[in-house]
Amino acid sequence: MVAFKRVRGDAGMTLLEILVGAGILALLMWIAMMLLVTSTNNFAVEVTVTDLEQHARWVTERLTEDVRGAVASTRVITVVGGDTSITFRRNAGYAAGAVQLGNTITWQTELFGGELDDGLDNNANGLVDERQLVQIDNGARSLISPWIEEGGFQLTDLGANLQVTVLLRNFDASGTVHQERMSSTVQFRNP
Repeated sequence: MVAFKRVRGDAGMTLLEILVGAGILALLMWIAMMLLVTSTNNFAVEVTVTDLEQHARWVTERLTEDVRGAVASTRVITVVGGDTSITFRRNAGYAAGAVQLGNTITWQTELFGGELDDGLDNNANGLVDERQLVQIDNGARSLISPWIEEGGFQLTDLGANLQVTVLLRNFDASGTVHQERMSSTVQFRNP
């Protein structure tokens, strides 16, 4: 029988040392990968939330600008099924001392494509009975926002002011639903 003897100064590693080193390296790589996956998921969530916040802010600012010039005698706020709509006309100028009214403008919610108002997710997008906010200016329709939660467009007439609340709901890539509520008070120029 031949006995193997390690000679001092012989630079080499045993199989056990290589396996332990490989195991530690694999563990470190797994930890790094989990950190990367977690941070990527967190980033995707933050992008969705930020998009909702920015969109909610944009919607309220656009409505605020549009409604601010409404003539008081033309403002009609209607509540149907928890959603609010507003119809108004703005001051387009003066002629012979009288206010000249502009186009009739309506802001209202409508069911999003494929949805029915039945408490179910009819279009299979993960949101139930979602609405979209549209502006109708003299008959021409403009989509202002998808992702409006049912009952998520609220207007409260405060006399010379209007309280606007928008609730948006959307989901991120992982399917988690996020919502953003934005409120603003509009002071009418023509109360």
